[in-house]
Amino acid sequence: MKVRMMALVALLTMACNSFAQRTMDKLDRGLVAMKVSRGVFLSWRVLDSEYYDVQYNVYRGEQKLNASPLSVSNYTDSSGTTSSTYTIKTVVNGVESAEGCAPVATLSNSYKEIQLTHEGIKSTLVPNDACCADVDGDGELEIIMKFDNLSEIEQSYPKNGPKINAVDTKEYTIFECFKMDGTRLWWLNCGPNMADFQNNEQNIAAYDWDGDGKAECVMRVTDGAVMHMRDGNTYTIGNKDVNVRAANGGGVNWFITTDGEYLLYFNGETGAKYQEMAYPLKRLESGETDINKEWGDGTGHRCSKHFFGAPYFDGKKPSIFLARGIYTRHKMIALDVDPATHQLTERWRWYNNTAGSPWYGQGFHNYAVADVDWDGRDEICFGSMVIDDNGKGLSTTGLGHGDAQHHSDFNPYVHGHEIFTCLEDNPGNNYRDATTSKIYYRFVSSRDDGRCIAGNFSNDYPGAMAFSGYDSAPISCVTNNHVDGLVKGGIPDNMRIYWDGDLCEEGFNYSNGKNTAGGIYKYNQGRIDLLEGSMTNNDTKGTPCYLGDLFGDWREEVMMRTSDNKIRIYSTTIPTDWRNYTLWHDMQYRNAMVWQMCGYNQPPHVSYFLGELEGITMAPPALTMTNRTEIANGGTISSSHNNQQVILAE
Repeated sequence: MKVRMMALVALLTMACNSFAQRTMDKLDRGLVAMKVSRGVFLSWRVLDSEYYDVQYNVYRGEQKLNASPLSVSNYTDSSGTTSSTYTIKTVVNGVESAEGCAPVATLSNSYKEIQLTHEGIKSTLVPNDACCADVDGDGELEIIMKFDNLSEIEQSYPKNGPKINAVDTKEYTIFECFKMDGTRLWWLNCGPNMADFQNNEQNIAAYDWDGDGKAECVMRVTDGAVMHMRDGNTYTIGNKDVNVRAANGGGVNWFITTDGEYLLYFNGETGAKYQEMAYPLKRLESGETDINKEWGDGTGHRCSKHFFGAPYFDGKKPSIFLARGIYTRHKMIALDVDPATHQLTERWRWYNNTAGSPWYGQGFHNYAVADVDWDGRDEICFGSMVIDDNGKGLSTTGLGHGDAQHHSDFNPYVHGHEIFTCLEDNPGNNYRDATTSKIYYRFVSSRDDGRCIAGNFSNDYPGAMAFSGYDSAPISCVTNNHVDGLVKGGIPDNMRIYWDGDLCEEGFNYSNGKNTAGGIYKYNQGRIDLLEGSMTNNDTKGTPCYLGDLFGDWREEVMMRTSDNKIRIYSTTIPTDWRNYTLWHDMQYRNAMVWQMCGYNQPPHVSYFLGELEGITMAPPALTMTNRTEIANGGTISSSHNNQQVILAE
């Protein structure tokens, strides 16, 4: 068959989602080579367009290493050294491509290390949370990182920034955008009016909203923030003369509240401004004057919770999503981008400030974007409730606020997605249908159950398992209850990750308490890898700077800081016999790469289930239009489509 789409693919595409017409990032091969004791371990991306019939040849210099084309995307060169360079060539229908990917040198360790110079900045900066995207369209992901200003913190957040050599620096929290080799593209000084005691409400989101192949950025900023663009020029957001910060700050529940809030939408490669507007989700609405009365506390804590995303509410184009508030009132807005002008228009707006309503106070310290009802359009999973793609409430448990939530196809034997969360307002946890909010399992605790995790961690039990900190044991996401012999097995209730060679997930956590090296934990085996030289972030939360499929095969990378404020991206060196396209090209996972920084960082989940015990060892085709030709209703697949991938979509 000459058309590169088997009948099964067409059936799966139509059955899974007849409306999905999304465009995904055009990434490069993502080849990484790392020196190991057995030689050099190589790992590279399978792209979404290479789902079925593409194989690979590995070259060290000009020498081909594999005897026959590889279906998997990892290889160990037993004769490789740190001086070796490698490239990958694709093989399609037995024909090798003329050109390979760009050659890569061998890393001496199982991580990439990035040393930044922070040119023009006097303060000591500590790497914190990050967002990643391809901002310049070269197929390699860039890093947009928030840096805690250690000099500012040590001097108790002085009004005019830390003094260095007796001079006010006017430096505060810093964001920098840089390439994998450390080349800085732009940086932003958040200014004096944007700070909080946990430093977790300064966030940024990056995505290609205008469809030009390069990601833009959006963030909430305040008066006095200064953008330093790639060309060396600067601009100030809002009023440069406003500084509402007290002489010193810090302490528990320390927030800055100001009316000078703005939505900044800008070019992700250069920092050039597209839009600067009054922040559309105001702290106080017209006629409101008392924060304590309107939000339930006067510190600014409840009104300073912000979330950003890039959901596909129509199944075709991404919107800019903003949300504010979690404990009491909620405000959300969806904005669409005009690609030609970068003007923003409101798609929908959702408010709730009705005490006693099942939609009131349902937010968590994080959220997620997922197509929970499998209609091709994204929903907003906002703690104990789900908002539909049309901006209307889809379902809610009414159980209120909590700290962590997980969303995926945890039960592969039941149609649809499931959600597992832990709770504070009504302590304990719950496992439920993501579309209807029907509760399958409920654990009631006498105290805030602040952590939970869900994933397929074991081949001994079908489906995923899920547990929270105070529940006695995990539940089976298939039986919806505890199962004899099913234990937590050393999996931390922090983050999940694909790391070793099977299709089960592993856990990530700090190895010895807060601010220690990250560790990878296997069910019933304990720690299987120590990310030596690294340090976790965010105190007892023990999170990495970023966790995601940044390069290499379908397993995930962990971005960490070091004690001397370098950045390391750790990658697995464990061979695998399983093939999967990059997780980056799964629609749900891709949006997790946008929202991960927001609030209390939570791990990404793919939209599908993988498991050896269940016999589900291949991900469904990526629901994307990238590198595919659409066949309209009533259309014909003919010889004109030879050597093309085609998709039937509505």
